[in-house]
Amino acid sequence: MEIQLKSNQKKHFNTFILKHNLLKGLTFNYTNQQTEAIALLEKSTRLKHQDIESQLDIHLCLIMTHVQHDDYKKANQVMATFYHTDAYYETKAGKEWVIKKT
Repeated sequence: MEIQLKSNQKKHFNTFILKHNLLKGLTFNYTNQQTEAIALLEKSTRLKHQDIESQLDIHLCLIMTHVQHDDYKKANQVMATFYHTDAYYETKAGKEWVIKKT
């Protein structure tokens, strides 16, 4: 998948990099490689990107990975970054995302 993203002069690389990192992080998490998943997802949270829904999904995935790794303090720290109202997140990412968050 990464090879395809980098082909054609990286035409689609910036569009799909967050979704690629999310899938890769989930794959690491479910293959019992939580430390690699956490490192990749934390790196992805620092990327500036226009796709707000993918950024929010990465944050949720990072929370889930921390919880499954029994690191509740870090999961709570990431959860604390959601300081907007549910109505704000509903307009940015939709009702499904708000339900996932709660």
